[in-house]
Amino acid sequence: MIPSHCLAVLSRHRDEVWLVKFSPSGLKIASIGKDCVLYLWSISKAPGLSKANQYKIKCSHEIRGHAKQVNALNWSHDESELVVTASADKTVKIWDSKTGRLVLDIHDRHQEAIVSAIFIPGTSGIRLLTAAVDKLVIIWELTTVPGTTRDGYPLYQAEEIARIETRNYLDASASLTRLVLMG
Repeated sequence: MIPSHCLAVLSRHRDEVWLVKFSPSGLKIASIGKDCVLYLWSISKAPGLSKANQYKIKCSHEIRGHAKQVNALNWSHDESELVVTASADKTVKIWDSKTGRLVLDIHDRHQEAIVSAIFIPGTSGIRLLTAAVDKLVIIWELTTVPGTTRDGYPLYQAEEIARIETRNYLDASASLTRLVLMG
């Protein structure tokens, strides 16, 4: 059942909040905005509290990884719970939501602000789509870098597998067999 009252107010951002998204498990929240910060929030049930206050939400990570506002945010569809962010600084960054650590930084591939980044579901391996004001959509294949970890967690590399020129572009949606670009 969808709640009909406010369960919490998340108040860490210092400027406009542009996106807030639940993880696929529903146990985490990510938020981004004009202040260039990604916040990761953990959700847990607090036993013995009233129904209105049964959830405890706390900030688990405050991540300052972009030089300009963050325009896009999405969760991976698998159990890895990776988070992708894209920014006006022309970078795409992938974060491990468990540790808050950067596991991949894609830069120097788009020439203008990146406005969308989504994981493509149902593919073998991990695929990512990015799109920018430069009117390019790039599809990436992500793989772990053999023999590299940071504190026991894998690092990733990205290989460009498709580049599509498009019109002005705002967002994307992907299913197992289709891709829709909106703009």
